[in-house]
Amino acid sequence: MTAAEHLAWCKEQALEFLDRGECGQAVLLFVAEMDKHPETRLHKFLSPFFNSWLDGFLPRASQIRDHIEGFN
Repeated sequence: MTAAEHLAWCKEQALEFLDRGECGQAVLLFVAEMDKHPETRLHKFLSPFFNSWLDGFLPRASQIRDHIEGFN
């Protein structure tokens, strides 16, 4: 699987959790799955995204969605 395919799959899986209202699970799954591919594990926005969520700066599902969908 290419990095682009893996990223698309991670987004899809995380957004399914988000659509069910499981914001925390969406973030955790996205970060964990991104870590499983050698070309996505070091994405420059992954750590800031996770830390922003962890520190409470992304309290709404819409904010989390924007961040996940914004990963390229």
